[in-house]
Amino acid sequence: MGFVRHSRAPARGNFGTFGTPLHAVARGTFRRSPSPVYGFPYSEGMPSETIEPSDDGYLVHLQTTMTAAEAEEVGRRRLRDASEITHAAAWGLLLLARLERQAPSGAEETEDRQAELRGLIRALEQRILPRLEGLRDAAVRWHRDLDGSHGQLAEAMGVPRSTAQTRLGALLEREVSDGERWARGQ
Repeated sequence: MGFVRHSRAPARGNFGTFGTPLHAVARGTFRRSPSPVYGFPYSEGMPSETIEPSDDGYLVHLQTTMTAAEAEEVGRRRLRDASEITHAAAWGLLLLARLERQAPSGAEETEDRQAELRGLIRALEQRILPRLEGLRDAAVRWHRDLDGSHGQLAEAMGVPRSTAQTRLGALLEREVSDGERWARGQ
């Protein structure tokens, strides 16, 4: 499995229901270049990501590139779950942009937008945020297990050292969450 790519749906495509199928496309290359987003080279372990705009009326393609070995390490289920996170973010941003641009007119359209928002909220609250929080918690726990300092953790979190120390202490006091178990592949 090379990278996960969202389908090339036309700009007027069906985004009315959450969970529109995503299509996986196999590739074998892995780009190792400096990341403008994360501030460190991909050789430190972060897979590359690109946004490719299209001139032919299609939506932007979002992709994450991994080697076959890296994808195997992560596992098929967690890769599918990760693609859901990207899909929900893009779909949610599109929904909110449409609402900002033009409020629904009429009761039926308002009901449709409310249903779409409930679908987005449900996906975020019940699946996506717990997984992202679990991913963060697993990373913080591993940072500590590898003898990372509170200062380094604070810098990564963008908070004062005392806040990072408090957050780490709270994390270590509670049980491992389902989201963290998901992130660790357990």
